[in-house]
Amino acid sequence: MGHYENYPVELDLRNGFLIGATLGRKINDAVRVEGELSYSRYKARSSTYNNRPASEATGKLSATYLLGNIWVDLARIGQARVYAGGGLGGAYVTGRTSFPEGGYGKGKTRAAGQLGAGVTFPIAKNFEVDFGYRLKGVTKVDFKDTQGGEPFTGGKLITHNLQFGLTAKF
Repeated sequence: MGHYENYPVELDLRNGFLIGATLGRKINDAVRVEGELSYSRYKARSSTYNNRPASEATGKLSATYLLGNIWVDLARIGQARVYAGGGLGGAYVTGRTSFPEGGYGKGKTRAAGQLGAGVTFPIAKNFEVDFGYRLKGVTKVDFKDTQGGEPFTGGKLITHNLQFGLTAKF
């Protein structure tokens, strides 16, 4: 996750949630572009400092993403479309965590990206459901120590997300 006083710190997170919205446009029959605003939050489970045994951690770590995405339809299976793609942008990552060595506090906005794939299926004339997977990542985030010590530096948040979406076409 990052470093504290030049020692590695790992914050183990429990399952969390991600919610978001996109607005996009089809470029042609196979390519679409979109802007995405999403928010994710995860509960802290434990921390490891300088490769010592894990200690209990409490609190939350969250990220707000603003990404520009490109998705390409790779195949059609009946009415379903299989797609893949990704996006780049930024994310504001912050923590409200506590563990024996300190705690993650206010974070920073850094470059972010995602890769993903999924399948869409029409359910009505102007509506589709979307089942997908996203690998989201943010790196080089510095966090203030909630106990006033040295900052936690070089943090990264890499998440695996299964998602369900509804698309309305105008």
